[in-house]
Amino acid sequence: MNDFFSSCCCFPSSESCSTPAGCDYGPCLVASHILLCEEDSVACNESGHILWENTKISTEVCTGEPTFTIISHSDNLTNVNVNSTQLNFSVVDGINGADERVGKITYRISCDGLSTEGTVTILIKSNCHGVICGNGTVCDDCSGECVAISPDISTSSSDATPDLSITP
Repeated sequence: MNDFFSSCCCFPSSESCSTPAGCDYGPCLVASHILLCEEDSVACNESGHILWENTKISTEVCTGEPTFTIISHSDNLTNVNVNSTQLNFSVVDGINGADERVGKITYRISCDGLSTEGTVTILIKSNCHGVICGNGTVCDDCSGECVAISPDISTSSSDATPDLSITP
């Protein structure tokens, strides 16, 4: 498990991240919209966490301990939980393709009758960087190994003639 995740891609080299800067008018309750880039992330079957202290979350308006809850998360993440210091998650096995390599978590912070929501977008690490596969194979994002491409069989028909198409 990685011990540290930055709050956004530009951390720590720049403070110009897209997370909220805070309130200029006094104490506030702010939940960040966090982007966890692939180079800071984890791959399939790995667990990670994001420390709130490295984000621009603000609970300074709270007189007591704020409550953190998970509202939802994408199916490619599991063991998602949150507390006042960090958000934890695991990536499921079998992640392949660009659509499955982005995880999303929506969380809520509440205290003293106030509530705000934030999101965490996780770009799941691929083990295929630098892997070159031969004809008829593709790199498996989880294992980093070249595997045979499964044929895609589709059918379509018109009123006159059915059409069968098999592509590798």
